[in-house]
Amino acid sequence: MQNRPAIFISHANPEDNDFAIWLGSHLSGAGYEVWADVLKLRGGEDWARKLEKALRERTFKMLLVGTPWGVEKDGVRNEIQIATDVAKKIEDREFVIPLRLQQFDSPFQIVRAQYIDFMNGWGKGLSELLETVESYGVPRTLSTNGESLENWRGAFLAKAKAVQDEPEELISNWVAITEWPTAIAYFEFQGAGAEERAATLKAGSRWPVALHGRGFFSFAKQTDFQLEEGSVLPISREKEWWFPHFLENGDQRQCIGRREAQNIVTQLVKNALENKLRESKLSRCDFSTGVAGWWVHSGLIPDDKVAFKWSEGLSGRRQLVGDASVGVSKYKWHFGISAKVWIGDTPHIKLISRIILSEDGSTALDDAKRMNRLRRSVTKSWRNPRWRDMLLAFLFWLAKGEGCIRLETGSESGMSLKVPPLSMTSPVSIFKGETEIAEETEVESDDPAFLEEYEDYEEESPSEGEGDTVIEEKLDPGATGGLVP
Repeated sequence: MQNRPAIFISHANPEDNDFAIWLGSHLSGAGYEVWADVLKLRGGEDWARKLEKALRERTFKMLLVGTPWGVEKDGVRNEIQIATDVAKKIEDREFVIPLRLQQFDSPFQIVRAQYIDFMNGWGKGLSELLETVESYGVPRTLSTNGESLENWRGAFLAKAKAVQDEPEELISNWVAITEWPTAIAYFEFQGAGAEERAATLKAGSRWPVALHGRGFFSFAKQTDFQLEEGSVLPISREKEWWFPHFLENGDQRQCIGRREAQNIVTQLVKNALENKLRESKLSRCDFSTGVAGWWVHSGLIPDDKVAFKWSEGLSGRRQLVGDASVGVSKYKWHFGISAKVWIGDTPHIKLISRIILSEDGSTALDDAKRMNRLRRSVTKSWRNPRWRDMLLAFLFWLAKGEGCIRLETGSESGMSLKVPPLSMTSPVSIFKGETEIAEETEVESDDPAFLEEYEDYEEESPSEGEGDTVIEEKLDPGATGGLVP
């Protein structure tokens, strides 16, 4: 097949454009002639005609980007049919090589084709793909300055954002801890049944505690720990430290170094925050990784939306619960958070945005894989400003419009979190077109435009990871104008 030197990439446009450009650029850089409809981004020439001609007459192998939405696209199905005809013509039953980005139902024409897995990382999948195309003898006919590489360079630049020499304010997802209790104490259980009492405290204490040895650390007073009948828990206060000293030095007598002291404080802050979220009547969802998510169930907030206005000039309105249709199924999506505590030079809590799915508005789906794939489909078209403003709306509600969130650590002690999150100024900014500016200022009544896009999507595919924090333009709460990780 000397007259067929090319690789053709078939994919959903625009959903999988980013992957197609990434893959095409790497394959072209490896010396292959590569075609895909993202090359039409360059404009000018009749790319549609050239692409069909390339698939029919120049393609050695066609790569099918496998996603549940991609194989339902008319354009992709047309290319699969053309590829089937070409495969018969050149007598190559392995003409189509599926690339699995997510679980998907293979079209019947290629149901027996062996896929290359990209679900565990694009780099790992690319390595296997390069070995595969080399084993098939796909010719490398182009040098790194060839026409194919120039075409892919043009496609990449067509999507690239222009950097302009103007500062831009960026909002992080770090909530600073600005006030601490004065003292921290270690209490030891007295008498028999220490293990049972420790289990009771671990299961749920009104005040945050960190179990250690035969007792626990806490910011609360001894009299704060009472049994149900009103008597004080049989404990003794073994030692009390000035909090900054303990955090910096630990305690030699108890063999607690600085790192362990920070871990103890981290646990106390985490418990204090969870108590606050529980008292705010948020629902809890435990992920398979052991991380807890706290989310807004239906009816918790009037109209399921929050209007926010901070003194820093941040304002808007965002839905925190909405409707989503996936295929014929109806769901509720719910905004929520997970938290990671950092005790260091800038003590803070990093808030990771989550989306939880339910069928009734109050009970999260109990199938983790199903939840994950639905979450990906529902949030796929959500852009940075939306994620940023949902977090701001959530924090405004949690803080009741105040400039801080108070976490109680005892009857006479507590800590404060400053809201809105920390911000910083970037010396440069990314140029935004009119569409992007409109998206940033848009106030939606409910969640939106993505519903029609996925109305034919079939629920089949598990996948790893979450929109909580993916480094991509559409989803990344960490990109320009969104959240800084």
